[in-house]
Amino acid sequence: SLLVFDNVDSFKKLQERHWIPHDGSACHCIVTTRDTSSGHIDEQVMVGPLDQESALALTNYFLEPELGRQLLPEEEGKVLEIFQSFDFLPLAIVNFATFAKQGLD
Repeated sequence: SLLVFDNVDSFKKLQERHWIPHDGSACHCIVTTRDTSSGHIDEQVMVGPLDQESALALTNYFLEPELGRQLLPEEEGKVLEIFQSFDFLPLAIVNFATFAKQGLD
């Protein structure tokens, strides 16, 4: 089994409520959070911000199959401004691309 907690405000609260599976259980857990005081975690993967080129490539990866095209050069500047507002974080970029598919067609 896989249990996913996305965008957790406080990892400590998850632990206090005993929502995290115990070691040795058949359930694995993925927690996404910006909380840096996460306490004991078996394995952590830190995901930092993307550079501009990677951010645009990730956006185009999600847009192209749906729209049959990538961002136009005149769209890229505005998109980069938006990405800068959320620090070029990959999850935010993927969320943006998901919603942008509807508005770029």
